[in-house]
Amino acid sequence: MQNGIEKSIVDYYYRQVYSKIWKRNFALGLAERFMEFSSPAQQNNTLKIGGGGGEHLKFVRIFPEREYISLDPRIVDKKVLLKISRKHKNVRFVVGSVEDIPFAENYFDHIKSTCVLAHVDRLFVAVSELRRVSTNNCKIIILMPTDPGLLNLLVKKFFTYPKINRISKFPAGLIYSLDHKNSHSNILEIIKYVFRKDQIEIRYLPFLVKSANFNLLSIVKISVRK
Repeated sequence: MQNGIEKSIVDYYYRQVYSKIWKRNFALGLAERFMEFSSPAQQNNTLKIGGGGGEHLKFVRIFPEREYISLDPRIVDKKVLLKISRKHKNVRFVVGSVEDIPFAENYFDHIKSTCVLAHVDRLFVAVSELRRVSTNNCKIIILMPTDPGLLNLLVKKFFTYPKINRISKFPAGLIYSLDHKNSHSNILEIIKYVFRKDQIEIRYLPFLVKSANFNLLSIVKISVRK
């Protein structure tokens, strides 16, 4: 019964609150642009984890030669699909989870994930799935919040939480406690283990200091070696 209540609260947040808070967020837009500048110039099949309704597509600099797959558990509205298909012929939306990516091994040569791993139930499985579907020399870029870093907590307390509380029937602290299951340090430790044979580079935004406490986001760049 409790799981049902938790799910209803999180579902409400994404249906009624999320887009109003984050749709025009400057920090996330900056991070998306940074990710795109880090993307490889040559791509065959690209996977975007947590692609939602394609809101990120306006930031994409280089589209792959074959397919650009946007994976998300939510079903995209048909009108949105039609609009995007007219502009981007090789973009395909797939309903699914990073914990069970519906593609074969060694399929993608570029993978990018935006703020997804903080939310999944089976973190080790999700990170392992990223490596499973990646080719040799695949470039993986993972963006994630530095939660519960000091600066991240301060921004939430004085800016994000008040905004959410003004329009949400559930308190922001409750929503985050249910939705942000995995801490930044835990995600990093699992990434380092799963990709221990690969090349890993970690950068922080916006201040570039190598500390989760004095930044809001981190970007992990991985070059897979199989």
